[in-house]
Amino acid sequence: MSTAFYKRSLELEENISRKASELDTLKHEHQYELTKPCRYSDVADWIKNSFSVTLILTQKAKTVLRCGKFQNIPLLCNGVRCLATDFIDYVSKKSTFEEYSVRLKEKGFEHRSDSSEAAKNNYAAYNPEYPEGSGQTVELKTHIRNKTDKSFDKHDPRSVLRIYFTYDNDLEKVIVHYLPDHLPT
Repeated sequence: MSTAFYKRSLELEENISRKASELDTLKHEHQYELTKPCRYSDVADWIKNSFSVTLILTQKAKTVLRCGKFQNIPLLCNGVRCLATDFIDYVSKKSTFEEYSVRLKEKGFEHRSDSSEAAKNNYAAYNPEYPEGSGQTVELKTHIRNKTDKSFDKHDPRSVLRIYFTYDNDLEKVIVHYLPDHLPT
């Protein structure tokens, strides 16, 4: 077998392997889009079925989710997916914080990590018990939010998405504590 033929054969095998990988990714994306829920009553089960390896909803999150005011459920699902995939890649050091932030921005979100005046004024809301039933609390100073343009009222819960979360190092999972609305102030 000639060297040129052998090199061309290897190139074709690599190309086939890359195309197969791209096809698997497209199938996964298509399946994700098909299974995305349209009603709040279906979101918690969808999250459990889709992301239980990397993400957990607390009971409080499940409760407030059922009465969410945010109107774009597909965008909410995309935000959850960002946490279950992109944030996990960041904390597992598969990507940098900058790469994670760029991915969020491309998908219409931004990562926020700060203590606000509202958090100081509403200690119970911003310091939920976790693990649930343990008597211990965690401070909620990290969330992702949708990027809104100037036409949106940033105080209108129908157009403002927030997903408050922490990361449990022992479980190696994102713990979602509150969504889809802004925590009470």
